[in-house]
Amino acid sequence: ITLDAGEEETISFFVRVDADVSEEDGILELEYEIDGDKEVEEFLVLIDTSAYLSVKEVDADSFNIGEEDYVKITVENSGVGVLNDVEVSLDLSEVPFAFVDGVGYEVISSLDGGETETIKFKLLALNDAEQGVYKVPFNIIYDGVEKETELSLEVVVFPELEVIIEDSFGIIGEVSEIKVSLVNKGLGDLKFLDIKLLDMNWYDVIGNDKVYVGDVDKEDYETVEFNLVTEKDDVTLFFLVEYKDVDHSEFSEVYEVSLDSYTREEAETFGLVEMTGMSGWVYVVVILVIGYVVYKVRKRKRRWISKIILSYLLRV
Repeated sequence: ITLDAGEEETISFFVRVDADVSEEDGILELEYEIDGDKEVEEFLVLIDTSAYLSVKEVDADSFNIGEEDYVKITVENSGVGVLNDVEVSLDLSEVPFAFVDGVGYEVISSLDGGETETIKFKLLALNDAEQGVYKVPFNIIYDGVEKETELSLEVVVFPELEVIIEDSFGIIGEVSEIKVSLVNKGLGDLKFLDIKLLDMNWYDVIGNDKVYVGDVDKEDYETVEFNLVTEKDDVTLFFLVEYKDVDHSEFSEVYEVSLDSYTREEAETFGLVEMTGMSGWVYVVVILVIGYVVYKVRKRKRRWISKIILSYLLRV
């Protein structure tokens, strides 16, 4: 650099202290050259040989109820001294989690200045957990120092809804009532649920096509009804279901559900519906005709047997 008379210039240097340094002060030598002449000056500097442990990062994904996952905690020795026997522990006594492996603490045998170490705890979200964020205390102990802090673990409940046709079938060309059950198989309640039967080419919705259900508690169900006319057998119904979970996250999904459909004659034959109109009278007439034929056959048979007996007696 070039300096005019009376001019000043500040130069910065970044230095790193060796991890194994034991002195609390040291000498820095500064070498510089002016017009070809080299000069060396010494400076006394103070060195902080302490070791400081800090939490650099906490990595924890969301837990589903009954799910296992790792919580990773990265600590750093931000000093220059060496840390020995660093203990990190989690306290799960007040939260719905349990340790899968280990006893809830880990020990770092040695950590040099500037180094980091990541420890892992494998946890299980218990079945009685509810959706939400839980504060988990954890402690760090080193060199007689105890630090207490906390981390956040989130439990999420993924909705699981099933749409089922209950004891219903379609009569082709006629208005049929269809019962639909909405079964909440998940571990969280569903709110503000409504269901819409979408109109398709192979069936027509009669009357209301949308029903507001409201809340469906976990491990519970609700039943709604729709009227429709099918145009063919074995049709697929399409339902649009919308709802919110306990955190008010919105969900929207289309469900495809098969519906058995029959002609009126098939349904009567299978005994699914009572016979009505002409079909009923035809059935009655057929029964009467069969009964009459059986009667006539039996009557003729009796006459024939009587003639044989009489002929035998006359011969005797």
